[in-house]
Amino acid sequence: MKINKINKNKKSNNIHRGVSVIETLVLIFVFSVATISFYSVFAAGSKYILNSKNRIIAVSLANERMEMLRNLAYDDVAIVGGLPNGSIDPDESITVGDKTFHVTTDVRYEDDPMDGIADGSPDDNVPNDYKFAEIMVKWGQETLSERVVLSSRFVPPGVENSVGGGTFSINSIDSAGNPVGNVNVNIYNGNNSPVTNYSTHTDSNGNLLLQGVPSDLGQNYKITMSKSDYETVRTYSPSEVAYIPEDANSNIIEGVLNEKTMVIDLLSDMQINSKDSFGNDLPDVTFELIGGRRMDDGTVDPGVFSYSDTITTDGDGEFSDTDVNSGQYKIDNFSYASGSYKFRKIVNGDDLMPAAFNLVPGAIFSTDVIFMDLNIDSVYVGIKDSITASIIAGATVQLRNTTLGYDVTLTSDKYGYVYFPENSTTPLQSGETYEILVSAPNYQDEADSVVIDHLVEKNIVLDPII
Repeated sequence: MKINKINKNKKSNNIHRGVSVIETLVLIFVFSVATISFYSVFAAGSKYILNSKNRIIAVSLANERMEMLRNLAYDDVAIVGGLPNGSIDPDESITVGDKTFHVTTDVRYEDDPMDGIADGSPDDNVPNDYKFAEIMVKWGQETLSERVVLSSRFVPPGVENSVGGGTFSINSIDSAGNPVGNVNVNIYNGNNSPVTNYSTHTDSNGNLLLQGVPSDLGQNYKITMSKSDYETVRTYSPSEVAYIPEDANSNIIEGVLNEKTMVIDLLSDMQINSKDSFGNDLPDVTFELIGGRRMDDGTVDPGVFSYSDTITTDGDGEFSDTDVNSGQYKIDNFSYASGSYKFRKIVNGDDLMPAAFNLVPGAIFSTDVIFMDLNIDSVYVGIKDSITASIIAGATVQLRNTTLGYDVTLTSDKYGYVYFPENSTTPLQSGETYEILVSAPNYQDEADSVVIDHLVEKNIVLDPII
């Protein structure tokens, strides 16, 4: 009886010990969650408090700068290099304690529609009705949450007077014709005295309207546009480049509305993979890659483009580039580190050009570029119209040799071609003759033959059914 009682006590003690361990683990878990939550809330709160403190300082700096402007004579409310041109620094860095703040000042003339607008109905002969000043103070990463903006109107004393010059309307659109808002714009004219070097931005509708811009008939106003994730575009003087630019510098004619519209698109990424006809990686292929934004006016071929480079795929047959201009790209002048090959096509290529592809704005584009091995027994068949010589896509092409038991039917691609063999497990036999049977809707069937000897190229024409 005594022994049984001792064993019972031991079992009871073991049970209590197990519960105690579980309770300890639960306690540690709850404590960990509480601690992590506390520090997360503490970190977020500290960040919020710090950002609020920076915002208070930024508001104070913006108010201080605005008060400085309000104490100036109307004619003196103007920035260095601006429109109007003055002596106020448009871009400063101010340190408060251990924090640096980026302060920008923008001043420009505004045309109030209450008394008509320039070249409008009714027409306003003095479109520089007042000055609009905007002060922006940024800190940290200068995100939207790390900036404050203060703006004010400055009205001239007495009756408004014309400051001369012209009205300049600048528009930012994408290649589809849609407005691109809030684009950074720099206007530079080194022939003006003082020099114009004015930075501002378009509104949410992609428009920037400036009044009192000094006249210039020598096409000396250079415009540069930029925006995060977008391409940077600029105008050129015909005298500084060896082509007629698509985006030329602007004239300003006094007393009239001068307009300039520029296309600015999202940047894109591209990856090119060089492969053989069976889908195997083909390393170290070198070729020219030209395309992107067309810089000339398109009247002279082959044209001038924003991207022009000689590239080489790596050991895995890959090449990639990021943040490039959209547009059509062409590849040419191929060379190979080893072996003998011939270009076949770009898989995701242009519908009409096997050696071109179209990169749309904002795309992450990837494509395979296919090359044919000249030393493999194969046949490359092209199908064309006998009258127009145009390619025939979707034609049925049968290659067969009954003696060898080879009988494969393929469909011509969008460029009018098929390649045999379709894989490396069913090779063609050198020196053997194969029949080619071709059919397509609205065309008469055609038969031909080919003797295989390495890569053989064969063109077959079909007669339309009349």
